[in-house]
Amino acid sequence: MSLWKNLKYVLSDETNGLLHLLAKNYNKRSLTSEKDLHEALEQLERILDGQDSFTDHSNKAVQEIRESREDFSKIFSQCESISERCEDITSQCESVLTQVEAIAAKEPEITGEEIERIIGESIAKPTERTMQQYQILSARLKEVYQLIDAQNHKDGQPDVNELLKRIDLLEQENASYKNQIAQIREEFEQVKSSYTEVAGSYKEEKRKTFELSKRLVQADDKIKLLSSRIKDKALEDMLDVKSSKNPFIIDANKKKYQITVNNLQNTISKFTNTAILDSFFESVSDNDPYKKMYAGFVRSIRNEVRRFNVRSEIGDILRSLVTVIQNELVNKMIVAIYRGMKTRKSDYEEKLLMAVNQYLESAGFYCRDSIQVGGLLKKEDYDDMEVIKGERSEGKQRGEITEIELYPYYINYVDKGGRQKSLHTHGMMTVSA
Repeated sequence: MSLWKNLKYVLSDETNGLLHLLAKNYNKRSLTSEKDLHEALEQLERILDGQDSFTDHSNKAVQEIRESREDFSKIFSQCESISERCEDITSQCESVLTQVEAIAAKEPEITGEEIERIIGESIAKPTERTMQQYQILSARLKEVYQLIDAQNHKDGQPDVNELLKRIDLLEQENASYKNQIAQIREEFEQVKSSYTEVAGSYKEEKRKTFELSKRLVQADDKIKLLSSRIKDKALEDMLDVKSSKNPFIIDANKKKYQITVNNLQNTISKFTNTAILDSFFESVSDNDPYKKMYAGFVRSIRNEVRRFNVRSEIGDILRSLVTVIQNELVNKMIVAIYRGMKTRKSDYEEKLLMAVNQYLESAGFYCRDSIQVGGLLKKEDYDDMEVIKGERSEGKQRGEITEIELYPYYINYVDKGGRQKSLHTHGMMTVSA
């Protein structure tokens, strides 16, 4: 720290002291050679010029300190260089003094006041300039000193002993963490071992579950097959397939061609005459699904009839009416009745079916009854049936009819040319693939 305090004054006080020393010592001297004195002074000026170079080096050192506050080794190096140069300046000044003394010894006539005057006149201007530079350098060195002092005395910064204590504490905590990690790792290995054991057990249970699931699926297939056979048997008994009284088949109008151009209006009135079904649904709740289907059918058939005029062809009229029968009555109500009677015995649905059949029969419809369960699929069946390929069960032939969900309904008529024709709805059946 004493080095910095000395550096703050060395460049100004040291040089001034040397100059005053010259004047003081040479007041006692005699006259000297003015020529030799001027040579000595020129040498002193060269020394001062060297000090200018030294000042430039010092300025660069200060700039480097400001640019890098963390590198204090550069500051101490520059300070040592300053000290050495100061010692060189002092040595050179002493050499000049020695030379001046020698000159004064040769010329005892020169008084000390004259020497002081000559020195003042010769170096007054360089000394003032140098003093200004030294003052600037001194101020900069003071800033450096303050910067270093601030770096060494930051508020709250722990000292070395405090840092060592904290390091010891951190090492202790680190050792504690290592022990905890070791315990956790040991526990993890135990859990991993348990997991491996459980995973093996899980795989074995999964295999057993899969085997059991396969057996359950097979058992379920057998139950479904038996249930299907029981239902088919119950339906066969209910429909009395061996007799001609299958409730879904209408055969009364099979060979009749009573609808002609002359009685077309009478036929249309039969389509719109739904008194039989009106009577059936009279006591049925409005929320009943069959009654809602019937209401939709009545609206559709009456709206269709309103579209006809006197120029409408008999074939076009019947074709549009058959389409309504297909979409609103057969596909909806008769299919629903069949599926309901297939799963359960219901007097309500049996009576509804009878009422629907009476309505269709009065309008002139009949069913194609040449198809039956147990028979084989024929080429002509594709003309009026939707054929669904089902799974072939045990004992069934390929193409064997296993279920008739809906029969095709036909209606005969004679066109205006006298030709007998027929129109039909489409039925639906399932055959073995």
